[in-house]
Amino acid sequence: METQRGVSGTIDQIGGPGRPEAGRDADSAPRLVPRRHYLRWALGLIVTVYVVAIVVSFVTNEKFNWVVVGRYLFDPMVLAGLGNTLLLTVVSMTAGLILGYLVAEMALSDSTLLRAASVTFVWVFRSLPLLVLLLLLYNVGALYDVIPIGLPFIPPILTLPTSGLSAFAVAIIAFSLHEAAYSSEIIRASIQSVPRGQLEAARALGMTRGRTMRRVIFPSAIRVALPPLMNQIIMMLKGTAIVAFIAFPDLLFSIQRIYTVNYEVMPLLIVASIWYFIIVSVATVLQRSVEHRMARVTRRRGAAAGPVSVGKARGQ
Repeated sequence: METQRGVSGTIDQIGGPGRPEAGRDADSAPRLVPRRHYLRWALGLIVTVYVVAIVVSFVTNEKFNWVVVGRYLFDPMVLAGLGNTLLLTVVSMTAGLILGYLVAEMALSDSTLLRAASVTFVWVFRSLPLLVLLLLLYNVGALYDVIPIGLPFIPPILTLPTSGLSAFAVAIIAFSLHEAAYSSEIIRASIQSVPRGQLEAARALGMTRGRTMRRVIFPSAIRVALPPLMNQIIMMLKGTAIVAFIAFPDLLFSIQRIYTVNYEVMPLLIVASIWYFIIVSVATVLQRSVEHRMARVTRRRGAAAGPVSVGKARGQ
């Protein structure tokens, strides 16, 4: 008790922070002045001036022909092409993710043959440009009359005539294979990013592989895989424009059909650009929303877990 009084008395004599009786004037304390970034302000002002000048140029330039742009922005043919673009993106991305997950599981397998098959698949379909792959599949009838479905060297279960493949089916196959090759590498890397200690803890608890994937690996891996996968979706959304080479009526092909009649090339290309800007912006907003929600869930779980005391950490 005497020691505590001595210490307390010493503190009172010296004067703690915020104690007026110590003789320290709070108003005389130095103030923190934020550093002024004049170069940053100047660059920001220059960029703003350029942006305003570009917008004014777009609005005042009569050659853009905004009247024609407004007339065809909601044209039924344009909207039908936009719907086909979205449908092609959703179906191809879904099939590509499913196939990419299977290829990623093969790459992580203990079987040498499965790993070799995965590496070969990724190597082939990442080497071929998407346009070349699309044209090859569109003209596959010159090489094969039918495509057998079943096991090799035995009578096939089903045969698909290549002459009956529509442009939509060819585009789905080409985009799905191309996307599977890239998404499989993203999924494989995200799964491998999960700390091995979590997998060992799940095995120690007796969890099956499927339960471990659902409850341990996927929640951790999806935070790593989400940004690159969303980038793949946006790239596919824009890349669908190449299906105009096989006469599939997507957004760009519908625009081309219109301006070949009225010769309003630039206004109609601006219409296509506006719609691409809109759908990519919506996809970007959804990506940011999902990332923020996942971050909040992670912080909430960390706060709910609370700090671990030394006694609990030592098993006391």
